[in-house]
Amino acid sequence: MRMVHSWQSMLINSALLLTLPRISAQECQPLCWLDTQRTGRCQVSPVYMASLLDRLSQGSIWGEVATQNLACRSLNSSACSSPECNLHDDGSCMIRANWVGRKLGNASVGTKCGLLGQIMADEATCYQLEQSACSFTLTSCSWDQVRGVCGISPSHVLVLLRQVFREELVRIAFRRERCSLITSPQLCSGSCFWDSGASSCTLKTLEALLAVIDEDCPLRVVLGMQSACKELSSCDEVRADGLQECVASSSGCQANPATLELDLLRHSGLLTIQLKDLIVQAIATCEALSDCAQSPDFCTKDLPLPSSAPPARWGVFFMLLSGFALEATKL
Repeated sequence: MRMVHSWQSMLINSALLLTLPRISAQECQPLCWLDTQRTGRCQVSPVYMASLLDRLSQGSIWGEVATQNLACRSLNSSACSSPECNLHDDGSCMIRANWVGRKLGNASVGTKCGLLGQIMADEATCYQLEQSACSFTLTSCSWDQVRGVCGISPSHVLVLLRQVFREELVRIAFRRERCSLITSPQLCSGSCFWDSGASSCTLKTLEALLAVIDEDCPLRVVLGMQSACKELSSCDEVRADGLQECVASSSGCQANPATLELDLLRHSGLLTIQLKDLIVQAIATCEALSDCAQSPDFCTKDLPLPSSAPPARWGVFFMLLSGFALEATKL
């Protein structure tokens, strides 16, 4: 259950990472930024990606989230108290995590992403409650002493697994049993891994997560690419489209955030030729810099208008997961 809370919290925090205020038409910012925490490389700025998608994919729920966050960030600390905004640890006024969670739940995350999506939507509902009302208002909620918030109760997760996601639970049990029948470390591979401490073959955590996520959930793209990269000994392979799928980090190979963003757009039906060309050009520009501080600037007023209107579905979920790409290093 702690693992589920960790993933749910990571998803919400990733959404907040990219609900950056849209810069004004007269303001310019660097195209690239140095990712010091993960890859140590010059990457395309999340601000540029947010501005680009917002410009070329208008009418999505992402626009509503970005606008609300801009409104929150314009408030001073004394005025930062509303259902949408609260005071952040650094003293800035930020959009509330539970407000973002409710928006994501309304964007069909629960139905598109199976158990994890449903947990995310339910957790956002529980998050609104104070400790005194937490377990009394909804039976699906309980007070989490570790996190100090009202969250989805472990018993409710079990109910979801046994009643709503029973087929997924059976699928996990079947895969775990198949791994347990393998007695040789040499044969324990693929979706299984050898637990040297228990001297047994067991199901990978990632495979258990994938079993409770629908096929059309973009989260599968994130988990799949991150898992594939962590299995590699060399992170420098280039794909057929000329993009590097993995990059080296202190913990080994991990998914290249810029490439992952592109794949998420493609998976979500948002990748037009115009958008792809702009992203690939930005990736090439940032990767070619020897000093990220020398990054060229981009201005919102100079971004092109859409040459054709891409579908607006999944707009906010793409922004959520592109941020999540920078966080998902502990699979």
